[in-house]
Amino acid sequence: MPVSSTILVADGDASIRALIKDILEARGYRVETASSAVSAAALMARSSPDLVLAAHGEDDDGGSLVNEAAGLKLVTPVILLISASTENPGRLARDCGAMAYLQKPVVRSQLEMLVRLGVAENELRSSTIIQERRLSSAQAFLRSMLNADEGVVLLLDENAMVIDCSGTSDGLLGRDVAECAGQSYPSLFPESVTNLHEGAIAKARTTGKAARLEEHRGGMVLETRVRPVLQGSALSGFVVQLRDITAERRT
Repeated sequence: MPVSSTILVADGDASIRALIKDILEARGYRVETASSAVSAAALMARSSPDLVLAAHGEDDDGGSLVNEAAGLKLVTPVILLISASTENPGRLARDCGAMAYLQKPVVRSQLEMLVRLGVAENELRSSTIIQERRLSSAQAFLRSMLNADEGVVLLLDENAMVIDCSGTSDGLLGRDVAECAGQSYPSLFPESVTNLHEGAIAKARTTGKAARLEEHRGGMVLETRVRPVLQGSALSGFVVQLRDITAERRT
């Protein structure tokens, strides 16, 4: 169990909050408490807990925190704390979108088991989101590379650091492409043109559109196209294509 896991307990009954807090802190969890769903929602927005235990009944609306988590784009599971007299608690939990339910009065062994499962569920959901983002980012890079089939192609992260590269430099860069990974993109060029490439990155970042620059160097005419890679409105990185267009300019 990760020591850093944070559990949020929302219940209008102070004695129940205190009991759950004592049990979980003894197991090494960090515990935050709230006396209502409204105050719990504010804590969720501020601290992004790993798991929420929320009372649900006549005077409590713990089920609303499931929607609250979704609205905050959190993957935090919610376990409902419900009265033992509640009819069909499993259906109630499913209807609310909760991960599970725990009946009151709380049984220590059940509480500890459900919290372990809840934290594990949070880790699984978080891992899935990360993998989906990586896949989406890779797909976005591939789409951006469809028109970059000649010269040197560089894949940059959102900070303009080189992730990968391909092609043959043939004087386009001051080094072999195999040496580019892990380097800052502007650092690949002579100091005299560094500002041009920094400007192209800045323009693509600001406008969300491809930026183009043309430079004359060593008797060659070099073209650079910087394409921003977007996932929705979020910037994932850049695809940069460098090519020698000297022959085209002479025709």
